[in-house]
Amino acid sequence: MSAAELAAKVAAAAEVEAVKPQEAAKLLREVIFADASSDNESVKVKEQGIDKLSKLLGKLKDAPGLKALLSELRPLFAVGPGEYPSSRHSIEGGGKGRLRRRRWRRRGTTVGGRAT
Repeated sequence: MSAAELAAKVAAAAEVEAVKPQEAAKLLREVIFADASSDNESVKVKEQGIDKLSKLLGKLKDAPGLKALLSELRPLFAVGPGEYPSSRHSIEGGGKGRLRRRRWRRRGTTVGGRAT
């Protein structure tokens, strides 16, 4: 599926949500687990689908459904930051491409001639 088709399904789910919330949840699950390309637009639409579905399940007070959704999404969370197109650490995502390192000091060492 293309990003436009996924976006159309998300819009259809938003229209149906008030009348038939179970139908909206079904449409959003189709969007999230669709075999779409992994370009930035498709990933963004899938992220919107995850957000809308989790909010819908929360509104319906469907804790088992929300737990099942999180279990089903584990493979997506396991993808490394360089492999996921919209990651904040990837070069395409606009990130710096690397994490900053912190320098830790031990107590009792000297810094610039002064004891810490």
